[in-house]
Amino acid sequence: MSNSTTAERTSLAIVPRERWSLSVRSLKAVLDAAPDGVELVYVDGGSPDVIRAELEEIVTAFGGVFIRRDYVLVPNEARNLALARCTRDYIVMADNDIIPKPGWLEALVDCADETGADVVGPLIMQGANENSTIVHIAGGHIEIRDGRLEMNEHHHHWDRLDQIPQQSRCESNQLEFHSILMRRSVLDDIGPFDEEIKSMADHEDFVLLASQAGHKLWFEPDSVITYLQFAPLTVDDRRFWQFRWCEDWNTSSLDHFAQKWDIRADVGWPAEARRWSGQQRMWWYHRQGRLMTFAGKVFRNLAMIPVTSVAARVVEERVFCRQGRFERKRRAEALVTAR
Repeated sequence: MSNSTTAERTSLAIVPRERWSLSVRSLKAVLDAAPDGVELVYVDGGSPDVIRAELEEIVTAFGGVFIRRDYVLVPNEARNLALARCTRDYIVMADNDIIPKPGWLEALVDCADETGADVVGPLIMQGANENSTIVHIAGGHIEIRDGRLEMNEHHHHWDRLDQIPQQSRCESNQLEFHSILMRRSVLDDIGPFDEEIKSMADHEDFVLLASQAGHKLWFEPDSVITYLQFAPLTVDDRRFWQFRWCEDWNTSSLDHFAQKWDIRADVGWPAEARRWSGQQRMWWYHRQGRLMTFAGKVFRNLAMIPVTSVAARVVEERVFCRQGRFERKRRAEALVTAR
């Protein structure tokens, strides 16, 4: 399949995930790795003016569509904004903090063409830069049994790539939104992305809905991206990060997900995810030494113990996460004005 044919059938939608500072670097890398003629739709939510201006300039020069909101967006809100402007049969959703390998998009499309897959996910690495050898997810498995989501496996998570068996294209019902291809027919069947899922469980909800509707999901290891998970956060990023992973959004997202799928929220993966989300919000302190003292380590451990996790998360958010309140207020005021 020629690059031009691949591009003519593909819309590339890029949305914010949890920070702004990597977005220009990521966008340039994504476009460098994309075939000429691909349709670009870029959604920006609340980035600082300097970053917004550079993003808009790059997108406009490429001939793409630039969508701006002056406040932090729920990821599924951003995906729905992008989806409304995508016109082609294949839609590749990508977050604004990834670096792809050359040929990543073509490999996703080839997998869909050759297997009949409706949703395809790449091999996702994780690290501070694109040279990381640590796997984030190489496909996986998710399953609800007897009212519990017990199985939510991310294959080879945290393994070194050179220490695992060579990966092969295969069916996989657990994929992540860092980068994912979907046929338009999938979204025609299952509707827009659920905006009540604000932080946790967005890709879990999507893959379960797609599987339930009978669509085929595949993992394609020849498509490789790196999620820049451990790059340092800027001062502006901290506001975004703290709001993106705030306790209200995490809790309401998991409660909504559990109710939607008729599963218990207090056991299995939802309970584990609730504890993990507090750790995720504290991550920027870890990287910048704010909680690397003995007391900080004790505090982080308390956040992972079921009986103390709720109290630890509440204290952490109220005491440490003051910068996130600015973005919460900015979003609330903008939504009131929009009405």
